[in-house]
Amino acid sequence: MATPDSEASSSVPSSASAASGARPPRRRLDALGIVAFVLYIAVGGVLVFGFGQSLESAVRTQNETACRAMQPAHAQVTGRVLDVDGQPIEGTVVVPVIDGRGGAPVEVDAKEGRFQLFLPRGDQALRVRAPGKEGIEASFVLGDSEILDVEITLVAEGQDGSALQEVRRSPYEAPPFVVQDLEGREVALSEFRGKLVVLNFWATWCEPCITEWPQVAKLSERLADNGDVVVLAVSIDEERDNIGPFLAQMSLDDTDVRVLWDPSTKLHEQLGSSKIPDTYFVDEQGQVHSVFVNTREWGSPGALRCVESSLGR
Repeated sequence: MATPDSEASSSVPSSASAASGARPPRRRLDALGIVAFVLYIAVGGVLVFGFGQSLESAVRTQNETACRAMQPAHAQVTGRVLDVDGQPIEGTVVVPVIDGRGGAPVEVDAKEGRFQLFLPRGDQALRVRAPGKEGIEASFVLGDSEILDVEITLVAEGQDGSALQEVRRSPYEAPPFVVQDLEGREVALSEFRGKLVVLNFWATWCEPCITEWPQVAKLSERLADNGDVVVLAVSIDEERDNIGPFLAQMSLDDTDVRVLWDPSTKLHEQLGSSKIPDTYFVDEQGQVHSVFVNTREWGSPGALRCVESSLGR
């Protein structure tokens, strides 16, 4: 029979254990819980990444849609067409195939067999033919802001072996040019780094340019409050003194456009075009990412959306 003393002593061990510093038993790690937590984090990360990718794709599609009606090109293709002996071929014709449809033939230099053209990004092709040679249609993929240099070899008609070979791909960078304003002060493209530059080439003797100039002025007026965009109109006139009177006659002497003059008259050719008017979007890093050969309705709301959608692309 237990005595009061023995009952008291039987209640001591728990407090004695606490007094002696004994630790409570450790909780065991729940392996299944850890696995579930890791899976939760992984799946969440994949979903977030996937959402980010889809959002980026949606933004890109929206930006492309804004400019689609303007029919921009995004890359430059240069090359040579030669026979098996490495000689240019008289009468060579190069036709761009854009989204499966043949375009206007491109001029090929008869002495060197060289050509250059602008094409949109994506899967494109060139159709090449010459008298007495086996023609080809060769496909390639173009990215944004790049120059693709190719060499095309045509064999004798009826033989196999005509081919297009990629020589190099390089970034499509605007040349670091220096031109002049109408007062003769030097202006460098590098001054506008960090801005989107709408770079238009024109001349007072160019009839399509005269048609386009008011449109360029209207675009610049609409962008006047946007500090991230600058509109430059570079004249390739031989005489700078012709520019001011022309603008005054067109009632454009008070334009928001930054009017400049290229003393060499050849700067647009360094960018890849031998014709004017043409317009280039030079991005914040100095790369050409859109090219518009010939006139566009730059004063339209669509053109404004195209410019604004090209910021920070």
